[in-house]
Amino acid sequence: MKFRTAHLLLAFGLLIAIPARAGELSAYAAPTARAALFIPTVNQAKLNATVTSAEVSVSGLGAPKPLSIANGKYSLNGGPYTDKSGTLSDGDKLKVQVQSAAQANTATRATLTIGGQTVYFVVTTVFVIPPVAAAPLNAAVISSTVTIRGLLKPARIQIDGGRYSINGKTFTDLPGFIVNGAKLRIRVQSSHLPRTLTSATVTIGTVSTPFDVTTHKFTKVAKLSEVLSDLDGATLNDDGTVSIASAKAVKLLAKPLADAIIKLTKGTPLSNNAGTLTFTAQSDDASLKTKDVGTASAFQVVSGSYAVQSSGTNLIPVGNGSLRTSACSTALQMYNSGLKTQTFVQNCTVYFQADTAATTAGFAAETGTPVYAGETADVDEEGSLSAIRIGSLNGDQNLPGDPLTPSGVTVEESVPRLAGTLARLGGTASLLDVVKAGLDGQFGTSGTISYSETSGVATYRVGGKTYHFLPLGSPAVRLGGTLAGNRFAAASAATSASGAFSLASQGIEITLAGTFGYFADLDTSLKAIDPAATLQIRSSGAIQMRLSGADYVCAPSSNASGGGASGQTPTFTVDGSGLFGFVDSSGATQTLYPVFADITVADQTVKAVDGAGEVSDSGAGNSTMTLGGASYTLKPEYLLETAPDSHSGELWWADGAKIYLRYNDGTAQSFTMPQ
Repeated sequence: MKFRTAHLLLAFGLLIAIPARAGELSAYAAPTARAALFIPTVNQAKLNATVTSAEVSVSGLGAPKPLSIANGKYSLNGGPYTDKSGTLSDGDKLKVQVQSAAQANTATRATLTIGGQTVYFVVTTVFVIPPVAAAPLNAAVISSTVTIRGLLKPARIQIDGGRYSINGKTFTDLPGFIVNGAKLRIRVQSSHLPRTLTSATVTIGTVSTPFDVTTHKFTKVAKLSEVLSDLDGATLNDDGTVSIASAKAVKLLAKPLADAIIKLTKGTPLSNNAGTLTFTAQSDDASLKTKDVGTASAFQVVSGSYAVQSSGTNLIPVGNGSLRTSACSTALQMYNSGLKTQTFVQNCTVYFQADTAATTAGFAAETGTPVYAGETADVDEEGSLSAIRIGSLNGDQNLPGDPLTPSGVTVEESVPRLAGTLARLGGTASLLDVVKAGLDGQFGTSGTISYSETSGVATYRVGGKTYHFLPLGSPAVRLGGTLAGNRFAAASAATSASGAFSLASQGIEITLAGTFGYFADLDTSLKAIDPAATLQIRSSGAIQMRLSGADYVCAPSSNASGGGASGQTPTFTVDGSGLFGFVDSSGATQTLYPVFADITVADQTVKAVDGAGEVSDSGAGNSTMTLGGASYTLKPEYLLETAPDSHSGELWWADGAKIYLRYNDGTAQSFTMPQ
């Protein structure tokens, strides 16, 4: 097996003898002979700073070579830094400077061209955890998720003043290790005092960064009559907040003291002075802030969860924005986590507007972004509408978009329900119709679609072919474009062998993965071999099968050939190229392509070396890596292995003709790079 592109493997420190193509700098002329030049990367650099490389001694050039640089400057033998072209010779001492990015977790690079060959100096900025500026009092506040970049080997992580979680695992304050591409969250207990900072410091390797949590400000109440028109069940606390425990709705004054905090015992309702807006606490940590919105009293959710009932066009402050209920009896659920306020619309329509100056008189019911019945909107503390997803707040109302539990398989990512009509689509179309319309657009013709609510699988038939898709995650409303964080760009379902892509139609975006038509058939076949066998759908849409103590990862092709019979015995096949297949009980055959178990780890490691680099699924059992402007094919193996202790400090290593990738869970997967 031959490998290509020297500087690719050099970036990961792999000691492999590989031929270079014309115009590329060979990483190794022989297994132990170093290349002419390698400039170590710098990770966790300060933002927007001039970063200087380690000094590199040049050797192996032979004759002097012309030298040029893009996006940086260089210094030879202690001389001044310049971006002008020059000459590089054996024995020269070289340093390179790059201006780091102004954004956190971002890679920049200088590109040196040495006699037509290319070498990079890559700088990745420090990770930053966005602060929380208006946290509830004495609450566990969890940071937004930060993807760690710039680590080429596992690094020690520790925390002071809080707890951390890696990839959704349990929060802990014990030291551990973190790898490139991992998802990090921090949890801090906020102060019981207003306008007070609490901070945790997390250290990765030698670099530390804080997570700052500042509690919200409020106006202290001197007497209950400054806030309430009905004092039944109300208590004035020593800290100037108000507590209410009552079975009946207590009302605010028409003009209450602004920014006063009212804490509600679970089950207690609180109304505005007109009685047209009532918040009923559904959790023990419920607290509201009084707001002046011009002509009527209003509430802003500070912490906890609520059932909200509006009998008119009421204004509800959310962060620095506002929600306006429509002119009907509107039922909502609201929850504030400290980072954002989530609003589930049970009926009618509400309108969001990022306008701190909105008043009752000036806020038209049609103004703003509509959020329809059956949808949940996320608004951050700055008042920005960050997402609208289809489904209920907690996903427990069996609505379109709420998660299903497919039979015979464990799901790492939720599988949304496609059945049921949507208010956004006039109450006449469903998410299944959205999927069909999107697929029709991709194929350029009209197919037929069916759906199993037991398995969650949508089956699309077009041009004599059958395709099986499994929706993943939460269907989302498109807010001016493709939602951030979707790894699968919209692509033709017909040509995406691994079957996973983001489909957008009628203003709604759904991620689909090619899947099996009948999970129960696959489960039965596996258990016939090993009664303890298990199936798991990973968040990427890949299928992980545990069989006889070993784990195998694959992505079934969305296209199922044949079928139409019944009562067939499900079985596995192997074709001439070594690809596995599965024949279900209808006689339909699907190819099982090998895929990376977690392609994000590979993708983020490449980005640490080359900010413009990436790894993405390309279908047919291959992935594509782009590095240094060139494209390479990666061919993963089916098997997941336990990463050996001998490579405990490495994310990548080579063993013969294979290269291994370490995952965050301690497993490893081999792949090759066919010529």
